[in-house]
Amino acid sequence: MLVGDTGVASETKVAVGVVRAAWEREPRRHESIFDEIGALVSQARDAIEFGHVESLGPLLNRNQDRLCALGVSTPMLDGLIAAARRSGASGAKLSGAGRGGCMIALVQPHTLQAVETALQQAGAQAVLHAEVRRQV
Repeated sequence: MLVGDTGVASETKVAVGVVRAAWEREPRRHESIFDEIGALVSQARDAIEFGHVESLGPLLNRNQDRLCALGVSTPMLDGLIAAARRSGASGAKLSGAGRGGCMIALVQPHTLQAVETALQQAGAQAVLHAEVRRQV
């Protein structure tokens, strides 16, 4: 995995406040999005637990779509995520509460360098590597 840092500080309480205000205006719509995100997280957990890495990327992408619908992504995060996907990441999404901070991208050894370069060119302030290994 690669972590792309936007360099933009974001306070969780601000992001949560924005989502809460939107939920108060449209509770049904937001409850539906929360349910979809919950289902995607559950599927992603299963994919990780059972070693089905190939299904994880699309789940990350779908989760990001739902996070965008909640309004917690930003143009900077969207740009890093798009750059990662275009350059070979099998999935990418914002990390944490959003509205700044970091994004994560799922890469394979053969796409790592291209995605890292794309993230740097798209404006990431830092790109960190995290190798995920399946333990038997």
